[in-house]
Amino acid sequence: MMDTEDEDSYRDLNEKKVSKLSDGWREGRNLVMKLRSGLFKKLNDEELDDLMDVISTSFDMIRR
Repeated sequence: MMDTEDEDSYRDLNEKKVSKLSDGWREGRNLVMKLRSGLFKKLNDEELDDLMDVISTSFDMIRR
């Protein structure tokens, strides 16, 4: 069963009527599922926040 964020991603994809998923999109979704099912569950809120800061800084992203 997909969680809400996964359902939203698939719904967005369907609304855009994308006919072919890119390998990058598939690999990204696989990575997110692995992180959510393992690492994210092991971290407390502060540790998760630190991890997200490192990821966003490393990829030059702005957190919401």
